[in-house]
Amino acid sequence: MLNIARLFYLAGTLGMIFLALGCATTTSMPMEKHRISATVVYADTDAINLAARARGYAGQRVNGFYDPSRNEIWCPNDESVESLRTCGHELRHLIKGQFH
Repeated sequence: MLNIARLFYLAGTLGMIFLALGCATTTSMPMEKHRISATVVYADTDAINLAARARGYAGQRVNGFYDPSRNEIWCPNDESVESLRTCGHELRHLIKGQFH
């Protein structure tokens, strides 16, 4: 015969298991997954601009660029926030295509 303490213990244990399982499941959230393969070239801005001009991009100076014909992203090689932002921007071109 189960006594009341064992019954509460069993109920509490089962409750904790169900709670843990509920927390472990993923919730539905909007997301996109992309498997990519590309070459990332880190260079100084002078080299980036020489490469951009050689590939026929506009004459204005750029901080980085994405070359879809070669599947390359050209990023500044320093670790400033602006350089990281530029590289992320070019990565988005690789994934989404032209968006500006």
